[in-house]
Amino acid sequence: DGKGIVGQHWYNDKKVLKDMGITNLIDAPTFECMIKMIKAGRADWIPLEISNSQDSSMTLYGVHLVPIPGVKFSLLESRHFFISKTHPEGEKIYGALQKGLKELRKQGFIHKILTQAGMFNPNADSWTILNGEKMKAGLN
Repeated sequence: DGKGIVGQHWYNDKKVLKDMGITNLIDAPTFECMIKMIKAGRADWIPLEISNSQDSSMTLYGVHLVPIPGVKFSLLESRHFFISKTHPEGEKIYGALQKGLKELRKQGFIHKILTQAGMFNPNADSWTILNGEKMKAGLN
């Protein structure tokens, strides 16, 4: 329950949360401001990656943050590379990029890096994904 806080430019976070029916959100201009607003009691929670610490908690700007146990959500986003179709080397670059990404996926490198960055967390593998159906639909 409670009031959530997000960055004023966290458009994807806001959309995903609103699509899940969460509307009690306030905006803040900076990350530090968000944490300070939690400390001051003006917000109760913030959507963040799950820490790789043993108890999945983190301390930011002197505020100890603990995830809600057993639940998580996906931001349903992707990364893109822009390659010019009109550039003389565009097709060659596109092919090399696709080949490289395929090999990095095959080696598990992309998953490893995203895990190290906090996007995937083995401690939370068994947690329920609140928007799991939308996430699965986006993978197809």
